[in-house]
Amino acid sequence: MCGRIAQSRAVADYLETIAWNSYSLPDTLGPRYNAPPGTKPLAFNCMDRDPEATQRFCANYRKKPVKELSVVIAFCSILSPSLSSAYQPSHEETQIMEFLQKDERDSFISGTQSYFSQEMGLVLADAAGVAKVYRENQVAGDQKYFGKRVLLTGTIASINSGIGNEPYIVFEGPIYGGTQARLPKDKIERIASLRKKQRASVVCEGSGAVVGTPTFKNCQFSDDVVDRKWQEFNVDLQRFYSGDNAVSDDVAFLALRVAMYAAFIDKKHGCPSNEKSCKAALLKASKSKGFMDSAKTISAQFKSEGLKVPNVEKPS
Repeated sequence: MCGRIAQSRAVADYLETIAWNSYSLPDTLGPRYNAPPGTKPLAFNCMDRDPEATQRFCANYRKKPVKELSVVIAFCSILSPSLSSAYQPSHEETQIMEFLQKDERDSFISGTQSYFSQEMGLVLADAAGVAKVYRENQVAGDQKYFGKRVLLTGTIASINSGIGNEPYIVFEGPIYGGTQARLPKDKIERIASLRKKQRASVVCEGSGAVVGTPTFKNCQFSDDVVDRKWQEFNVDLQRFYSGDNAVSDDVAFLALRVAMYAAFIDKKHGCPSNEKSCKAALLKASKSKGFMDSAKTISAQFKSEGLKVPNVEKPS
């Protein structure tokens, strides 16, 4: 199947979700649900700010995987022009926002500190380190991990099928064994594609130790978790740009910060594709004279266009 792309809804439903008010459609929808290679499922393009609904040839995903499709689909809601929006982000704002989201996604998956790991209250843990803690003191291991949500990263030692064909992976650890993470059966195809020595990252619940081996249950792949979080965040971001005051301050702060970057960043910033160039340009912009003071001016602009901005002048 073509990257497990599903087209379960009607065209009008998709357009309503991403807030397009004018568009052209092909004559037919194309295949629904799982789209097999060689067919032409409906595709929405918003990356150039010119809404387009067209049909794209679906190649074999094993040869050309689409790794971040869900992020792109969710991000359409803030890139696409909409008559219902009170504020339209500039081209620089959309490029910076896309880069920041990708950077946050990468940080989350790698197991380093990130906005969503903090917001979700996750314990960040290296699988080999967890195994070492439990080997030395199981009581101490339970205090740190039992019953807690953990973002677990490590190198795969083996991929196994347990009781009732429940899949689980064992991470590399000390000499006497590693950490086990039990995965859901609905991800069986992805689990079957895993390989030894591959890096993996999962969000799990600590479930103690079995014969000295630390185990984690209800695990989900971290990229699936963070992609869902960004989808939810981007819905709130679109609501903010539309003047909805029921969104969190974090959403408003990010939109404000991005607008501040956009006002000071070099035109050849490289965002979102050139990570090194983009990060350097953002750092330079943040050190520009008047950068922090611009929060007040941009907040006033937001308010003049109907946005609900928290009573802060200089977001951290």
